Amino acid sequence: MKKIITVSLIILTVFSCQKNEPEDLFGKSASERFEEKQNELRAALTAPEQGWKFTYFTNENSFGGFMKFNANGQVEMVSDVENTAPSVTSKYEIQEGQGTMLTFTTKNYLHHLADAYSPEDLQGKGYQGEFEFIYYGKEGNKLKFRTQRRDTEQFVYFEPATAQEWSVMQNLWGSIEALESEPIRHYFKVTNNGTVENYSISFQHRYLTLRSISTPNKVLKTGVLPTATGLKFNPPLVIEGKTFNELPWDNNASPARYIATVENVTAEIRFARTPNEEQLSNDYLDINNISRLVMVNSLVKNSPHTSDLFYNTVFKIDDTKSFSRVVIIFERGICGIFVEYYFGNTRASLYSASTFSLRNKRLFIDTPLRDLSSNNMAIWEAAENRAVYEKAKQSIYAILALSRNGLYVKNLHSKYGGVYDTYLFQSNDLPIKFSAIAVPN
Repeated sequence: MKKIITVSLIILTVFSCQKNEPEDLFGKSASERFEEKQNELRAALTAPEQGWKFTYFTNENSFGGFMKFNANGQVEMVSDVENTAPSVTSKYEIQEGQGTMLTFTTKNYLHHLADAYSPEDLQGKGYQGEFEFIYYGKEGNKLKFRTQRRDTEQFVYFEPATAQEWSVMQNLWGSIEALESEPIRHYFKVTNNGTVENYSISFQHRYLTLRSISTPNKVLKTGVLPTATGLKFNPPLVIEGKTFNELPWDNNASPARYIATVENVTAEIRFARTPNEEQLSNDYLDINNISRLVMVNSLVKNSPHTSDLFYNTVFKIDDTKSFSRVVIIFERGICGIFVEYYFGNTRASLYSASTFSLRNKRLFIDTPLRDLSSNNMAIWEAAENRAVYEKAKQSIYAILALSRNGLYVKNLHSKYGGVYDTYLFQSNDLPIKFSAIAVPN
């Protein structure tokens, strides 16, 4: 306790001494220098007719946005943070802190990036973004700022925006959403002097991970920024010794794709509606080491990897009720599908038992070995619960139907609760997919 008090007194003393100095070596007081810098920044922020554009790599994650400031302390912002993100108006202030600071004082998209409890799979950490930036002055036509978090400290630049850039912002989300929601049907292809190497894609929170299918320990990682012409990388991807800063979109290629060539190395991101085995990872074999696949209602509902049709068919009962969990259990060659529901304070499960197999890089679940079972069949079959019972049976049969021709399996390499891997399952012949938490053996 004595050490804490002593340090506090020293800090107070130092600041007290500084406060009593009317002038500094530069001939202006601290307040005069701040006012001068404040006026400079406010004039700069409000000058461009179309406002400013910026790219912000919060960590490995990158987000883009456009802002218009007015002299009354308001800022209009659009962003590619999420789908159909509307324009929002919030407040800003120019404050004195570690320097002249631009602070967004009411909620906008930057606050979303700074929320430690959003998204759900990053709770306690979030995107590690900030909404306060230290002003460093002008560099040409750009405004230079610095973030404050020690572990993600970086410079952020505001650049003058155009009217056209404002109009295409919403379109940028589409390229991100496609890669994030369809990582099985997208793959990364590298051609080096005629030799082809395919990589599986994991893409979450603007962070791209590429794993060689032939050499799984060969991994490439980078943050991704969508642009009007394609995808930019930060840091650049180094592939076969060549540096790729971006992959432009080539709409004239057949099929259309992201593609770039650096000397003798060509890199592509392609989409295959029905992937062949050379384009698929061996993640399906992980099922041998998994005891349970747990689908929690909230995670499945909010995941970009879940089809609306899957959620509405498997989880949704009606407009007011839904199942809390669906669990797939693997044990001794038997696969059990459990649907869980609370009847008041009583939890009951309805389940099927089937054999399963792993082949053709897919998971196959067979038809049930016997009639559906329950730990409390009487409560399911009660007259007042008939609708819930029928929906639970539909849920099980829907999963079995999706599995009849095999499910593609992909480890998303993201941790639920910081502990369990999450996996994506994709129907072989239907545009339906879902995600689940994997509990190992």
